[in-house]
Amino acid sequence: TMVVGLGTAGCRMAAAVNKRATKEDVEEYVKVLGIDSRPEEATHTLPTDASQLSLEIDESFWKQEQGRLPYLKEEHELPPAGGAARQRPVGRCFVDNPDGLEQTWQFLEQHTEAFVSQLDESVSDTPVTELNVWIVNSLAGGTGSGAFPVVAGLVEELLTELEASRDIETTLRGVGSLHRLDRLAEQVRKPERPPAYYLNAYTALSDLQVLLYDESTPVSLHPEASQFVKDKIDVGGV
Repeated sequence: TMVVGLGTAGCRMAAAVNKRATKEDVEEYVKVLGIDSRPEEATHTLPTDASQLSLEIDESFWKQEQGRLPYLKEEHELPPAGGAARQRPVGRCFVDNPDGLEQTWQFLEQHTEAFVSQLDESVSDTPVTELNVWIVNSLAGGTGSGAFPVVAGLVEELLTELEASRDIETTLRGVGSLHRLDRLAEQVRKPERPPAYYLNAYTALSDLQVLLYDESTPVSLHPEASQFVKDKIDVGGV
């Protein structure tokens, strides 16, 4: 099993899996990867032996991408200290560019092949025949929420190539964390987190619907938290 943590929350989730695998004495069969746009966060969260990829965009390239990518608007800003500052489009841009795509692909390919080879040579008596890959992230933040559709596409392509090159079955799954909205329809209480978290979560679910069903649901939400009790979105039971 490989676990790919995206963003700060995703890296924390991956670290929790690694801790449990160590406790259960199955760490040889689990590979943890971390991808984040704030490398110091991943470094503090993941175990020291975990493989990490730091996503970066310089300011000149950012200005160029703002004019090229339709989902980047003038109000989106590149935080000087790194990260996406809860801006999903910024989080996506970290991967959705030629350099970011190549860097992420090479990172995933290198560690996937190395992990499978390690299992073949030092752990298993027979070649590995099954590989499970989990992508874990928050759906409400910036980097993990924005980058997961692109990263999921890269992982799916990578696993397809792996299956074609050797006798192995692969499975891709994901876990996305959401903030609780319990009893919201009854107007008992408003969301306690900043509205951006909920806007990100709903649009992330819409992106997920496209990945799963190749169809989308229009999303129209208000920035004011109080409006969430009036607007609804059908995400196909996801």
